[in-house]
Amino acid sequence: MMALRKVAPVLLLIVGLILVGWTDAGIAQEPEQATEQPIAQPRQAPETQEPPRAEDAQGIPVLVEHQGTDPVGMRLALHLKETLQKSSLFRLAGPEEKHFSLRLVTRPQFADRPYLGSAYVLVWRYVESREVLAYFLGERLGFVDADVVAQEAEVLVAETDRIKGRYGYLLE
Repeated sequence: MMALRKVAPVLLLIVGLILVGWTDAGIAQEPEQATEQPIAQPRQAPETQEPPRAEDAQGIPVLVEHQGTDPVGMRLALHLKETLQKSSLFRLAGPEEKHFSLRLVTRPQFADRPYLGSAYVLVWRYVESREVLAYFLGERLGFVDADVVAQEAEVLVAETDRIKGRYGYLLE
C-alpha cells in the first residue's frame, strides 16, 4: 500500500501531463483548421444583359377590329379584347403605331336564331402605319356557340401567340 502511495502521485502527474499535452495539441490544431477554411473570394460582376425591349415589357401591340351585328359575334369580339388585355404577352394598340391587326367578321349561324351561334372569319395582319398597305399573316374560319364564346376567344389568343412567334420580328 505504501508503494502505491508513493507511485500514485507520479502516475497522476504523468496522466496530467499527457492530458495537458493532448489539450495543447488540440488548441494548436485549431488555428491550422482555421487556415484550411476557404478564403472568401470577391464576387464577380454579373454579366451585362441587354435591357428588355419595349415590346417585351409592355406586350405586343394588337388591335381588334370587329364587323358584325350578331349578338354571339359581338360577345366573341368583346371576350377576345378582354383576353388580350389580361394577357402579359399582348396589349391593345392604337391605330397610329405598328401593330398586329385582328379583323374579325361575324354573321349569325342561323338567321332565324341569331342568339344560338355565329360563323366568323378572323384575319391577322401586320400594320406598319395608315399610309402603308397591311400585310396578310393568316386567317381562321370557324363557328362559335353562345356557350363557348370565352373558350373560343382563348383559342384565338393562342393562335395569335403562334402568329406572333412567327412574325414578331416585324414589330422590332
